Amino acid sequence: MLNEWIDNVKSLPNNKAAGPSGISYEMLKNLNEDNQSFLHAFICVCMDLNNIPDKWKKAMIYPSSLT
Repeated sequence: MLNEWIDNVKSLPNNKAAGPSGISYEMLKNLNEDNQSFLHAFICVCMDLNNIPDKWKKAMIYPSSLT
């Protein structure tokens, strides 16, 4: 599962605004393998325990013109 996590992180687009956490995709992409492994394990534990931090449940959504 870690390899799938790393592949997904690598495929994230660049030059996107960070969300409420302030963590950008570029920051995630630049983590070394040990830190990727730690972050993946941490997120898995949160999901397994159904203990999702409130800030993870928030997003900033901006309307844009489709013209």
